[in-house]
Amino acid sequence: MKTKHFSRVLAVAASALLFAFIPLSCDFMPYEGEDEEEETPAPEEIYDVAAARSMTGSKKVWVCGYIIGNVSPFKAATSATNLAIADTPQQTAKDSCLSVELKIGELRDALNLPSNPDNLGRKVYLKGDITTYYSIPGVKNISAWSLDDPPSKK
Repeated sequence: MKTKHFSRVLAVAASALLFAFIPLSCDFMPYEGEDEEEETPAPEEIYDVAAARSMTGSKKVWVCGYIIGNVSPFKAATSATNLAIADTPQQTAKDSCLSVELKIGELRDALNLPSNPDNLGRKVYLKGDITTYYSIPGVKNISAWSLDDPPSKK
């Protein structure tokens, strides 16, 4: 009986010693989340429409282009939910454009063409995910944007 008790005490003591030294052998790395503030992207980090079209699957990408109308219906300025952007304001081919999703909120209020017809032909900078939208490459989940001027640190 004493041997059984001694074995348990020894096992508990050995476990206690083992667990006491485990934290000393591990490197502690504090969590470093993304900063809320982002710096202005360098010009080489802002992609034109032609480059962005080949980046499907990329996340949080800055893209710039000219608002040429809606992607659906193409070139019209009648929908508040989407835009078509291109590398030049004169672009007429849908397969050279990016579609842009305008979710309800500040982005849609500021960029949609029925409410803001003067936006037609203006340069826009968008930060979002490159994915298929309206059957062509597009920008969705937009987290930042700027009209006319490159984005700046807020």
